[in-house]
Amino acid sequence: LLISPATRLEIVTGKFLTVLLFSLGTALLNLVSMGFTGRHLVSMQQEGAGSLLGGAPLPPLASLVWVVILAVPMAALFSSLSLGLAMFARSSKEGQYYLTPLLMVTMGLSVMSVSPMYEITPFLSVMPVVGPALLLKGLLLAPADPTPLFAYVVPVLVSSIGYSVLGLWWAVELFQREDILFRGDDQFEFRAWVR
Repeated sequence: LLISPATRLEIVTGKFLTVLLFSLGTALLNLVSMGFTGRHLVSMQQEGAGSLLGGAPLPPLASLVWVVILAVPMAALFSSLSLGLAMFARSSKEGQYYLTPLLMVTMGLSVMSVSPMYEITPFLSVMPVVGPALLLKGLLLAPADPTPLFAYVVPVLVSSIGYSVLGLWWAVELFQREDILFRGDDQFEFRAWVR
């Protein structure tokens, strides 16, 4: 890759778009799978198999569209961060070690967002992961009038896209550094990683 006529920016962009494509494909397939599962549970409940859902209504179609829209910047954020962290790995096993903290932080933020204590606020709307999760939680719970939630759509989208651009910029900067690309069997150093 390094001796090809493509610039390093083009190489990183191609890698990013590939990871983004697979991330979005996985997310959409997961949503479709959950949709079929929910539909099956509703059909079982209507056939008299018991009260599986407790009478919970299905989310409105507009909320499901917002799920897909917000999946794009979220997938872009994690694609760029994963690509940047993968630059440090010399093997897929080592790459998993580097990606595990990202997974743990994301899970913590997601679980926090599911808590009924937290509702979307101007401060929380610009936080990565938390803003989109709280906005989706509010939209999927289908309040009688979701209009107040639409005030948070622009801050959530702009901040999510901004974090994605920063992550991609970080990955491009790492790919420009030859000491990252051509390092030997040296051990991981926290100071060099932060730099």
